Amino acid sequence: MAQRTITYSSDKVQRGEPLITKFNFKITGTKTVTNQTAAAAYSTFDAIAAQSTIDDFLGTTNEFLIAGFAATPMGTGAFGAILDFQGQVQELIKVNVKLLSGTDLGTVAETESWPDTALTATLVMSCQKGTNGNVAFHTVFTGLDSVSAGTIEVSVYWRSK
Repeated sequence: MAQRTITYSSDKVQRGEPLITKFNFKITGTKTVTNQTAAAAYSTFDAIAAQSTIDDFLGTTNEFLIAGFAATPMGTGAFGAILDFQGQVQELIKVNVKLLSGTDLGTVAETESWPDTALTATLVMSCQKGTNGNVAFHTVFTGLDSVSAGTIEVSVYWRSK
């Protein structure tokens, strides 16, 4: 007689597994990208000029401070983005950023970060979950400012509310 397997469904087990959301930014020119995914993202290679730019994009107030996207963290070779998760992120686990460039996208550079309490200007890679459940990051790749074709792949590992 064959043994039967009983499976119990548990919301706690399902919520334990992190979700992975990917954003793809196609590099279309020097310091220029287009978001290739349906999810909303505000991306930048340079410092953001005003706090209202961030607040207006997310519809929140001071969820991410402009200091995280000022001239120091957004210097040479920097790329950053504010990712609109519609406030659904309960826990940010990590963010991975991969740069694919060169002939047939054969040149690969990659960086990853665990979440910081605030975006940190002195780190090569920094990411943060905002108080309203969205995500922001900035990173630095040597030579990124001169790359005119390629892809920046961002993978966000998170748990939902």
